[in-house]
Amino acid sequence: MSSSVANVPTGVGMDGGGSDEKDAAGSTHLDSLVTELESSEGQLGATLRAVYDESKQGVFLQLLEGRIRQHDKDIERMCNHHYQGFIESVNELLKVGSDARKLKVKILSANDEFQDAGSKLVKNGDELIALRIIQRNIAAAMESLTFCRPVLELYAKLKDQMKERRYYPALKTLEQLEHTYLPRVSKYTINQMMKARIPQLRNSIKEASMTDLRHFLEEVRAKSESIGKLAMDQTHFRANLDISRRNTSDAAPSNTNTQLPGVDMDKSVQDMVDFSPIYRCLHIFTVLGERETFESYYHKQRWQQARLVLEFPGNQVSMSVYRSYFHQVAGFFVVEDTVHSTTQGLITKKTVNELWDLAVSKIASALRTHTSLFNEVQMIRSIKELVVQFCCTLQSFDFQVNQLYDLLLETKEQYCELLMRTWYTLIKSVFSVDNYSPILLKTENEAKLFAKSFPLTEFASVEYPFFLPFSEFVPSVYEQIKEFIHSCAGFAENLNLSLTETDDMVRKSTNLLLTRTVSACLSEQIHDNRLSLAQLVQISVNTTYLEKACEGLSAFIAEVTGVSSDSSMLPRIYGVSSFKDARADAEDMIYVKLQNQVNEFFELDKPSGRLCAWVWVAVFTLFV
Repeated sequence: MSSSVANVPTGVGMDGGGSDEKDAAGSTHLDSLVTELESSEGQLGATLRAVYDESKQGVFLQLLEGRIRQHDKDIERMCNHHYQGFIESVNELLKVGSDARKLKVKILSANDEFQDAGSKLVKNGDELIALRIIQRNIAAAMESLTFCRPVLELYAKLKDQMKERRYYPALKTLEQLEHTYLPRVSKYTINQMMKARIPQLRNSIKEASMTDLRHFLEEVRAKSESIGKLAMDQTHFRANLDISRRNTSDAAPSNTNTQLPGVDMDKSVQDMVDFSPIYRCLHIFTVLGERETFESYYHKQRWQQARLVLEFPGNQVSMSVYRSYFHQVAGFFVVEDTVHSTTQGLITKKTVNELWDLAVSKIASALRTHTSLFNEVQMIRSIKELVVQFCCTLQSFDFQVNQLYDLLLETKEQYCELLMRTWYTLIKSVFSVDNYSPILLKTENEAKLFAKSFPLTEFASVEYPFFLPFSEFVPSVYEQIKEFIHSCAGFAENLNLSLTETDDMVRKSTNLLLTRTVSACLSEQIHDNRLSLAQLVQISVNTTYLEKACEGLSAFIAEVTGVSSDSSMLPRIYGVSSFKDARADAEDMIYVKLQNQVNEFFELDKPSGRLCAWVWVAVFTLFV
């Protein structure tokens, strides 16, 4: 490196004086670049580029080597100056190394202790963090439960209400849960769970209420007869209708206020049937917006039940069957009227009237079919009284019963015909048991007792014992005629007939009895070949007194029917004249019988050609 530097001046001197100045300037610039290179701590690219741009790399290297040698000398001089201090420093450093090793051991020991303590601290910290998390979760859960508790309590209440079959309050609770409480817990999962359950709960309530409704319909179907019986018995009592236990031999109807045995006048249909299921179901379907569906279902079921109730059970004609039938029909309409009056438009009056029109047509058809088969007076009378009681009951519930009363009036002719047949048998039996001998009254008391059933005004002043001119069949037939009048008037009772109409009906029937039945019985009896002449004579006498007794029948009918008893206004019973015809017929038979007996007497004495003395005595006795 020394030789290279030494060669530089040699080259420079060879160029001449101008070159020396130029080289001096370039050397100064390169020195500045070396100085800049020494002091620079950044990039060297710009410095080196400047060297290469001037193409003086060799010179720059020489300057750089010279600067290096200078610095080496400076370092060496400085080291020589500080050598002793350096040795001392090294010795101290060696001493410090020993202390450092001791310190290192202590530090490692402390580090181990710190590590152990730190591990325990970390573990406790982790546990604390976990407990803090649990505490936070518990607090969050308590807060959530605080929000959700009303929802859960309301849901528990809902389940209890459904378990207790309180479906309408349950539906109200469900609506409250859905619209009031669930929005408060919208951020919780329970909200979605409850919302998913609400349609199921609503359907469960609807199905449960429909099940109760079906049970209600089954119950009213099963209890219709009991309900109708109670309603008809109560109406019977309130209207003082002495209907159920009367027969054709009863006296005039009496008004009594005695309560019927076994009838609870304070009991109502709502005491026998629980109507709450239908009310609950109606309210539930109304809240659910399905009221029309419920009404349609109820109407359909009741129409089906109506058809079953109104279907008459076969061709049976016993009173128990009729009583059961009318009790069931009455019970059905009592229930319908109760539902109509206690619900808000579940069934309209128009619907009830349509059901009633169906019932009237069915009842009328059944009665027309079966009454034609009746051959007993008491049966028709009992049916009539049952229908009247039924009409009075339904009329008290504002049903129109005029058609049924008209139907009963249609059976009047059949009833009268059966009465005629029955009384024909009764009067025939009176004739058959009569001994055709005058009645003996032994005492005045016996006469008074007899006069209570038969008028005896013309025999008021007589001496006892006393023989009446007529035989037993006169008061017996007279009594049967009065019983017939009572039976006719009893059938007309409670048929919405005026007193005049009832009176006309009884008089017409009485005239038919006298002209057809009594007259026919007398005619048959008179023409009985087994009767003796004396019996025929007694029959003739009897018709005279029977005619006189029957002249008072007009006033008796007026008394029974309740019309005015003014004798001048009363129509005459023209059937009484049939006794005159019977008497004339009896006299004709007496004449025939007498003629036959006289002929027999003469036939007995033909061999001698003359009449015996005893024949003349017999003829004299008969004609005197």
